[in-house]
Amino acid sequence: MPEIDVVVPQYGQVAHTLRFLASYKRHATLGTRLILVDNGSPPDELMRVTDELEGVDHILIRNIENLGFVRATNQGMGMATADFVVFQNNDTEIYEGCYQGLKDVLLRHPKTGVVGAVSSPCGSWVGLDRVHKIYSDLRTIPGILEAQHPYRAHLM
Repeated sequence: MPEIDVVVPQYGQVAHTLRFLASYKRHATLGTRLILVDNGSPPDELMRVTDELEGVDHILIRNIENLGFVRATNQGMGMATADFVVFQNNDTEIYEGCYQGLKDVLLRHPKTGVVGAVSSPCGSWVGLDRVHKIYSDLRTIPGILEAQHPYRAHLM
């Protein structure tokens, strides 16, 4: 049984999926399984993707038609058996240790149920100070964060 299942829905955009798969093959570690949910991609595009899945621990779910992102993600989750599940878009790439890093946060903080990677359009930490400033400004408005996020345990 895998330690981490990675659910990736896709519909068309084969170039994105192939870039994702190249990074996954370079950096995913033993104990990680890919659950790729295809939402009715054209057969020639799907064949290019399945060729790249050779040698990768994976489950391929093939929908005849596009069922949408949410249903595809739920299908992938339904096949997951690992204790840790990562939801990832097909137009992203991974780096060495990223899945283990997410898992480590959950193990260090057992009351945490969800973690997420932080990224920016320019691929760096630029702009995080702005995000912190926005959250700081929002905290000055009584009740705004609690009203929008009633289950939020804490803020940044």
